[in-house]
Amino acid sequence: GKRRPFLGRPLGYYKRQQPGAGRFPSSESYLQILRLLGFIQAVCITSLLVVFLTHPLKDPFEILLYVLAWVPWPILLVWLAPVLIRRLTIRNSIEGEKDVNLIQKCIQKAKEGLLRDFVRVMQIATFERRAVQRQEAWTLPDSGAVAAAAAAGGGSGGRSAWTRAQAEAVIARGEQLFQEELPNFEQWEVWQMFGAADADNDGRISIDDLSEMLCMALSEGPFSCNSADESAANILRLVDFDGESVLTWPKFKALTMLATLDRPEHEIFEDLGNYFDTLDVDGRHQVTCCKIVEAVQEFRIGLSTEDVANLLYIRFGQAKPVVTRDEFIKWLTPYCVSLN
Repeated sequence: GKRRPFLGRPLGYYKRQQPGAGRFPSSESYLQILRLLGFIQAVCITSLLVVFLTHPLKDPFEILLYVLAWVPWPILLVWLAPVLIRRLTIRNSIEGEKDVNLIQKCIQKAKEGLLRDFVRVMQIATFERRAVQRQEAWTLPDSGAVAAAAAAGGGSGGRSAWTRAQAEAVIARGEQLFQEELPNFEQWEVWQMFGAADADNDGRISIDDLSEMLCMALSEGPFSCNSADESAANILRLVDFDGESVLTWPKFKALTMLATLDRPEHEIFEDLGNYFDTLDVDGRHQVTCCKIVEAVQEFRIGLSTEDVANLLYIRFGQAKPVVTRDEFIKWLTPYCVSLN
């Protein structure tokens, strides 16, 4: 699979410099410099032409001085003027012609993408828990041992084993859904999720990293039928066609698609409600915005309290310091891929 990109320099290198530390001239300064250079150029060229037409050059020294007087102007036209014009036009396009509304819209879209990531992680967790309750073959804890026994010619003991061929079929199905059903911008969001979970930046998510990412959704509530480590092992078993016991990009992609696109609507509503119940630890049938932020950040999703508050405001048209169960479901339903 593809390796995720990474910054070759520390993040601080790309941060804006402190005010007054090596700042470029303002757009107005660049404009004044260009006007001054243009005026000086016009005066000097006119003077040189008048000198040539009114005082013929006879002395070699005079000719040399006259030629040297022309030398700076090609340098100005070829090097200095283009640099000044480029900086002036770039600064004007950024400062004077920026579309503030479009910038705000892009920021909002980015925040909504992060919220979709949160819903995806929750759907992955509940996808595995439902499979455990149904006792699907890939969630059986001893399916690997059964497969080994079958390969050795022993009996299966009446239990189904999850084979690598079945895992390959899951990978193929996930790839098909990813390419045919998911919009390009959401494909990029899934790729970003994989990059965030790949703590070592080596294109592989270990079972420990996966368990840590899902721990918040798997640790309590109606889906807490086994430990987060066991759930992570089940998820890996589903897509582990090569037996390496790590999530690579093709595996993660297939897992995400099966957990989000191949789900009936009633399961999505139930999962959102059940997850709300895990947040409502005191049984008051409402959770605060800060509690939601804590849950989101447990999933390594970079949304702040202000971001979540803004997204709630956009959805309901008013400030929402606390939300009820129905409001929580209504808020997150548009971000569920299966329902779009």
